[in-house]
Amino acid sequence: MHKQFFTQLIQHLFSPLAYWLATLIATLHHHRRLLVIGIILGSGAMSAMAELDGNNVVDHVYIVTHDDDDGEGSLRHAVQTLTPRGGVIRFADHLAGQTIILTSGEIRLDADLIITAVDMASVSIEADRQSRIFSVAEERTVVLHNLRLGYALHKEGGAIENRGRLILEQALLEHNQALFRGGAIYSGPGSQLILHETRMLNNEVGIRRIGGDGAAIYVDKNAYLQINDSTIVGNTAYQGGGGGFGGGIYHSKHSLVEINDSSIGENTAEYGGGLFSNGDLILRNVSLFSNQAIGGGGL
Repeated sequence: MHKQFFTQLIQHLFSPLAYWLATLIATLHHHRRLLVIGIILGSGAMSAMAELDGNNVVDHVYIVTHDDDDGEGSLRHAVQTLTPRGGVIRFADHLAGQTIILTSGEIRLDADLIITAVDMASVSIEADRQSRIFSVAEERTVVLHNLRLGYALHKEGGAIENRGRLILEQALLEHNQALFRGGAIYSGPGSQLILHETRMLNNEVGIRRIGGDGAAIYVDKNAYLQINDSTIVGNTAYQGGGGGFGGGIYHSKHSLVEINDSSIGENTAEYGGGLFSNGDLILRNVSLFSNQAIGGGGL
């Protein structure tokens, strides 16, 4: 996470919104026990700055200490503790490279949160194909940093349903599935979604008898999607009895998608193997390769 990147990102995304008017400043100090993350809102709605010492919870920071799905020290308990005030969730060092398997359903994010595996190997969160992993509530802003989200399943938004403002930084979403829309992510009407240095691999939407749209991402109407320095590869939208649009991304009417310095390849759909667009689309230095579809391999 880079201070300049996040400052420009939030200014670009949120400055038009009267509610938000925010600048998010993230500074990660690479000391053994120090993390400072500041969220400074123009409205003064939240300020979370804290020093972490061992496993203590200080102010608006919670350290996840084990990989169980419930109880004190779990990711689920961390979210519950910081809702609705918001704050930062990070993981104890011994969880680097470990997997948290959700057994009690998806985790609803109804607070302004940063969930980060900072300065360590990524932490994996899976749902064993029993549920979605995260849902972001309306009017909430969530940053997911250095996480791997996989093996989730839902009717829409296999891994994530975003109704608010979601930033994925250095994340990996793979092997997720939705029945109808958004194999990995469904971003709802009026939402904002930003990917930076993120990979979306081998996600699926639909099944062979039921078609779905947007195998990696489904962007609903009046929503905004920005993708930077990211990779969307190997995703599949099945046609079934209908659907099959957007092997990588499905882009609805009256929405804006902006993709920069990214690769979209080896995705498969009935229409729009890489990307199916119904709205405004901006591509800058985007590589479209080896996408397959009956109508429009790349777009």
